[in-house]
Amino acid sequence: MDRRSILKGALGTALVPVYASAVPAIAKTSAERFSFVFLSDTHIRPELDADRACAMCFDQVSASPADFVIHGGDHIEDALEADRVRAVMLMDLYQRTERAHLRKPVRHVLGNHDCLGVFPKSGIAPDEPGYGKQFYIDRFGPRHMPSITRASISSCWIP
Repeated sequence: MDRRSILKGALGTALVPVYASAVPAIAKTSAERFSFVFLSDTHIRPELDADRACAMCFDQVSASPADFVIHGGDHIEDALEADRVRAVMLMDLYQRTERAHLRKPVRHVLGNHDCLGVFPKSGIAPDEPGYGKQFYIDRFGPRHMPSITRASISSCWIP
């Protein structure tokens, strides 16, 4: 028996009791079910019509039956080494595109490309306003979500 087989067996055995006990708790009527779209790494920028392609993607998501969207980060390309003017322009472009084309509630997750001035090439000092993760927070709010429970899921995830 190789290591991979042992790990698969151990993982499967560990998950069976959790899955079996969770099924009745998450079984929902069709009126209580929901679906969502997870998208990530839009890396929006104006070059090569990337913003138009992002808008087309958002239009398709908007036409879907999904109840909400989770954006997994890296909204823009790229605040890490760009100067402040470029980073703000990219984030403005992303947010304009989202507002115009993504007609679903969206929850955002911080991506590394969404952090301002982390690389020295940017010319942005760590003590400047909006540096690092604060750039994302200023645009999308806190990086955490409230605790999720079955009772709060509809109020937390589906506004």
